[in-house]
Amino acid sequence: MKPGTQLSLQRHLPQHSMLRRFEEAITCYQQDIAICPETGDRIGGGQTLSNLGIAYRGLRRFEEAIGCYQESLAIRRETGDRYGEGQTLNNLGTAYQGLRRFEEGHHLPSAVAGDLRGDR
Repeated sequence: MKPGTQLSLQRHLPQHSMLRRFEEAITCYQQDIAICPETGDRIGGGQTLSNLGIAYRGLRRFEEAIGCYQESLAIRRETGDRYGEGQTLNNLGTAYQGLRRFEEGHHLPSAVAGDLRGDR
């Protein structure tokens, strides 16, 4: 990997999602996920997985989004990224809502609140 490749990808990734160019965003996020292990960037990998989930959710591919959020959540918990953990739990709840699987997402707001208070 050329120096600066990951940084360059990270700068352009949010623009694709904001412009609703979700397929392009997915391609870029997948490239970034492949690079993260090479750089040892676990926190960035967790963020990228969450962003990938957002892109999948934008295409109404909720099951794939949920998979990304679950992977992201595990990394965020492992790395102690409490803020990112709360964001990912929120995104996970939104994906369950998109599938109308309310029973699976109904506990997530209290999990987020507990996490933010440090109840874990």
